[in-house]
Amino acid sequence: EDVEGAPPRDDIFRAPAWILDLALSPSGGLAVVACEDGALRVLNADTGKFGSTLAAGPLTARAVAVASDQGPVVAGFSDGSVRRYDLATGTSDLVGICPGIHLIAVTPDGGAVIGAGTDDVLLRWKPAVSSLPAFRAPGAAITAVAADGTGDKVLTGTTAGRVQLLDFSGGPPTELGEAAASGADVPAA
Repeated sequence: EDVEGAPPRDDIFRAPAWILDLALSPSGGLAVVACEDGALRVLNADTGKFGSTLAAGPLTARAVAVASDQGPVVAGFSDGSVRRYDLATGTSDLVGICPGIHLIAVTPDGGAVIGAGTDDVLLRWKPAVSSLPAFRAPGAAITAVAADGTGDKVLTGTTAGRVQLLDFSGGPPTELGEAAASGADVPAA
């Protein structure tokens, strides 16, 4: 909330439809709102004004992520498609398909897209390298996802109350946090 010395503030921005998901750029200046009416709306978080609407067609976005104020924006849709939007041109390209996609992350350069499906599988697409995703399974239902700057290391939160670090270059998932240190089980939420 404290961007370059500006005082913290709480603002309310009214959306034209129910919000299913939203994402904020790392700088805090741009947001994208996925609405129940199927629209992906760009919001200037500094002014509180909605700007352009990204073309989603008849689909509804379930998950959205923003790489930077310049984009790209990545969205996962009800049909399982994952699309990457170029904010400058307003165009999009298909990144991949993941049935039941419900969580999305994108690297700051937009080069890697991470998605979590309801089948408890984590996928990573690097479209410039390959159109096929890499897969990892953390062993429990995924409730949260975050990626490093390259998309090679991904944190997942799980319904088992665990935080895991998954490295797409190989190796088993690493348990993080107190439960991993003590060996104790964390009760499910």
